[in-house]
Amino acid sequence: MAITIWGKIPLMLVMGKFSQPKRLNAPTRVQKTTLKAKKMPRILFRAIPSQRTINPITKGIIHGDAVIWENDNLEDLRGLETLTTIGGDLKVCDNDALTSLDALSSLTDIGNALIIVDNQELHDLGQIGKVQNLPGELNINQNPNLTDLDGLEGLEVVLGDIHIYNLDSLLHT
Repeated sequence: MAITIWGKIPLMLVMGKFSQPKRLNAPTRVQKTTLKAKKMPRILFRAIPSQRTINPITKGIIHGDAVIWENDNLEDLRGLETLTTIGGDLKVCDNDALTSLDALSSLTDIGNALIIVDNQELHDLGQIGKVQNLPGELNINQNPNLTDLDGLEGLEVVLGDIHIYNLDSLLHT
């Protein structure tokens, strides 16, 4: 399987049995990086300053965590439309320009927690409502422009803690 990522450093990606993130050293200009692995235990998109979208992931399964964190210019999650299963946590945190999670419309299984925190422009959870069971926590907070929780309508069971707070626009709609 190949994962193609466009971006500038710092880009940290955890693959396989590494206990620490592996730093991909890219020049200061935008560069295309292709990684190959038999299966994708964990993927981390972090602090890719020029990134506005994510290049497509062709396989629908991430066996570990999917972390999308501190990407200031990331506007949407296009490229993840074929993602059906995340074996660990789905964490979407500190992405200032992200407006919607709609590209996660094929997601049916999250193996642990769903954490959506501090995405300043997020107004739409998209269709992650296909996820019915969440073995870990549900944490949605500090997303000031999120106007509803409609994307969670299919969620039936949360076995962990539920934290939903600091959603200013939700209170004023």
